[in-house]
Amino acid sequence: RFNTTLSLHFNLFNWMEIVAGSSVVYDGVNMDYFNPGAGVIISPATMLQFYVMADYISNIYLIDAKAFNIRTGLNMIIGKGRRKPLS
Repeated sequence: RFNTTLSLHFNLFNWMEIVAGSSVVYDGVNMDYFNPGAGVIISPATMLQFYVMADYISNIYLIDAKAFNIRTGLNMIIGKGRRKPLS
């Protein structure tokens, strides 16, 4: 199974982002071009992120759904902090 996702991240606040995306899925027989997804990323600290993502939202009718994914996780960001804008 082949899966490629294109996503857009929107920074609402300094500590919160929303994500919108769509995946292209090829299962060996059929190519499916419309698989929308959404997510939220919360950064309570500079080095820490919590996220929740959902894929294949178009299959929300659970009786007919072939796939539906929900991912949660924690990212630790290692490296220099955010750069300050030049003034």
